[in-house]
Amino acid sequence: MKKFSFKGSLGLSAIIALAALIYGLYFFSTNWSYSEEGHEYLFGGYALLSILLFFTIRFSQKVMSALLIFCLALVTLYSAEKFNWRKSYIQAANSGKYFPLDPYIESYPTFEQYKFNWLTGTPKWVDFVEDCYNPMLNKTSIDRDCKTSNLIQDNYGIDVKNIIRDHYKKMQSTAMRLEKGRLKNKRQFEKCLEEKECAKIPLLPPEAEGIEQQSTLYLDIRKQFWSVVNDNRISEKNCNFFEFCRLMLKNDIVSIDNL
Repeated sequence: MKKFSFKGSLGLSAIIALAALIYGLYFFSTNWSYSEEGHEYLFGGYALLSILLFFTIRFSQKVMSALLIFCLALVTLYSAEKFNWRKSYIQAANSGKYFPLDPYIESYPTFEQYKFNWLTGTPKWVDFVEDCYNPMLNKTSIDRDCKTSNLIQDNYGIDVKNIIRDHYKKMQSTAMRLEKGRLKNKRQFEKCLEEKECAKIPLLPPEAEGIEQQSTLYLDIRKQFWSVVNDNRISEKNCNFFEFCRLMLKNDIVSIDNL
């Protein structure tokens, strides 16, 4: 009887590699609704490792095969961590528990930006919220690293003054678009907010006359709206309109004069 040789066992090589690839396809596809930046590379890496696994088994490279299986497990575990990270954010948002800084940042930090910000050089948004922002919201004592704008910059890589200035510019842009009739209805305005091209601004209630009308009704709102349109420097009232600025001002981290 001819002795079985692991080397040259095409069928076994194909079965193991195909099983690994099918599992990967199932794992990534069932979790893809919670994918974030970087998952596409992890999936590509997983597929490549599965192909390499076929050849190492085919040519009896046992040590290399074991190493590739270990790498496949690592990619799966790391991908699961990223899926769970994004999933927790989405589920919290769906239940009404939005990330407090959502209106002021382009996107929620990826798993790498949170876990390895010392390497990526990205701001520590989540740490800042936990140490500084939430205590400010809850009116409890804040960490000593949150006491001044310079300390926040040094410890969290966040320039609070720039966040305030940038958000105020977005408010101005939104008010001007509304004034010029580029936001014709509530749906367009809400879509603009979702796409983070607009910011919330002082708005009249639906039953009021248009903002361009010379009306004494809701005069405070009208004045504040035109203040946003016309004033390049943010006023205390406009600062208090959005929470980030209000909290930074209230906790003496910024002052109106240095914004």
